[in-house]
Amino acid sequence: MKKYQLKKIDIKSVAKLYLIFGLIFGLIAGMFSVFAIVASSPRAFWPTLISAFFFICIYALMGAIGAAIATWIYNLAASKIGGIVLYLKEEQYLSPGPLITLKIQK
Repeated sequence: MKKYQLKKIDIKSVAKLYLIFGLIFGLIAGMFSVFAIVASSPRAFWPTLISAFFFICIYALMGAIGAAIATWIYNLAASKIGGIVLYLKEEQYLSPGPLITLKIQK
């Protein structure tokens, strides 16, 4: 097994990933809150929908900012005390070859 150390993580890529996760989870949570509030008070549909939109945006932004801060702290700590150590085993896979053979005729 080969030993690798994770020295640094790209902050922008982690923030983008958590922004997407935040949008997905915020959308799910926002839909549940809209359904729950509208079921109890149908006249509150539009205000609830607008507040759910802001909830989704805030949820995604806070997730991205939190992940960026956590990644920055990891990079700082990894530069001082070392990063996470990974033991990876290299395996060789046999290639089955092309699945489709195209014959071009003139």
